[in-house]
Amino acid sequence: MSGAPDHVVIEIEAVPAAIAQAWTDHCRQLVAAVRGARSLSITIDEDMLELLDSILSLWQSVAGRDDVFRWRFSTSPEQVVRITEQWLQIGSLTDEDLRAIGMTWAPPSTRPMSDAVTTAVLAACRDAGDEGAHLLARLGGGSAMMPR
Repeated sequence: MSGAPDHVVIEIEAVPAAIAQAWTDHCRQLVAAVRGARSLSITIDEDMLELLDSILSLWQSVAGRDDVFRWRFSTSPEQVVRITEQWLQIGSLTDEDLRAIGMTWAPPSTRPMSDAVTTAVLAACRDAGDEGAHLLARLGGGSAMMPR
């Protein structure tokens, strides 16, 4: 077995800032709706929701600074796994869950940001070695990543 490195890099490649802004706005609304929900079909970790919202808030700020959004961050493999697991839980919301919280998936026009995040997370999970290996199949070709 290969061990996990001390740190892995999550790097989101160039995405038009307006698309990144629209996607992060929608995702923050979705996270807030999930946080406020009484009963959903997914498992929620309040600490991870808080961290996801903080990351999305940071991304909103970065997207507002330039015409192109780019982001790079180094963190532990364990943190990548925990964030990704919660992200995938949110991505598993059913249509009934979405209706109950008054949300939809992000608009198709924001797909380039969703794809860029998925690509970055796939690479980070791969780089995390054994720690992230179980997530690779779930991430597949990117269609499982939240939001669609």
